[in-house]
Amino acid sequence: AEEGRTAPSLQEVGGQVQEAMSVMQENMRSMAERDAQLNKIEGKSDALQGASTGFAKGAKRLYEQQKWQRYRLYMAVVGTMIWAVALVIFRHRLVPFLALTAVLVAAAYFGSNFLWPPVDIEGGQTQLVRPSPE
Repeated sequence: AEEGRTAPSLQEVGGQVQEAMSVMQENMRSMAERDAQLNKIEGKSDALQGASTGFAKGAKRLYEQQKWQRYRLYMAVVGTMIWAVALVIFRHRLVPFLALTAVLVAAAYFGSNFLWPPVDIEGGQTQLVRPSPE
């Protein structure tokens, strides 16, 4: 046997075991805290993902609405220019021209309010004609 080294006493071994158990218990507490924090972060991440998806859908819907607005503006500008040219050409038949203009304006109003663009319903579905008021 080595000189100067004595076998550890039962009390020393018990103290070392107790110290090791304390370290293990502290590690387990820390692990449980980290697990709780990770679960909390995961919940926040899921909520953020849902909000992000909702924002993306809203942005796409807004883009589509703005696109339809641009198309309608372009059609109105071109239609106005064509109307002005036709007014000059048909100025000697002003009454029938204005009557035809009134019919076309009424048709355009009906078309823009009841047929174009598709109306968004809840759930992301679209329909071509608005539901009749009841």
